[in-house]
Amino acid sequence: MHDRTSRTLLLVGLLVGCEGDPDLPNSYETEHLRIATDLDHPLCAGDLAAFEATIRRVEDELGFSMEEPFTVWIWSSEAWQDVKKKHCSAAALGCTSYAENAIYTSLSSVEHELAHAAIPIANLTPFFAEGLADVYSGHQTRFGLAAPADNLELSGYEVDRRT
Repeated sequence: MHDRTSRTLLLVGLLVGCEGDPDLPNSYETEHLRIATDLDHPLCAGDLAAFEATIRRVEDELGFSMEEPFTVWIWSSEAWQDVKKKHCSAAALGCTSYAENAIYTSLSSVEHELAHAAIPIANLTPFFAEGLADVYSGHQTRFGLAAPADNLELSGYEVDRRT
């Protein structure tokens, strides 16, 4: 009886463990990344080089080192709408799991999530974590009418909330 219970628990554990893994083919591998996508077009060598450049820039400028490769699951924007709640939050464009060494994202947010992955501080305050990821993702930040520093001495009524 004990053997059957152990086997059942092992099987349930394996099934639960497998449930979280996206069913996407592992299509690409770089120095730091294993990448799987559902995209209807291939990633170019330039995309892969840009992904690695994001990681190297964070490592070089901040002195971090990505110790273990990350698995990156990339969905098209349309497919992301259906899977994001399973891996991230409903409002997320992507997320990084340090516990799994995994990134779950849409194509538009890959470099932002790569910056998170390259900064190995899981408990970094959101202000710094998101700010660094925005800066190192290489995209223009989402300032409103004023840069964040321009809001430092303003009253609560005058702050540009889109910053």
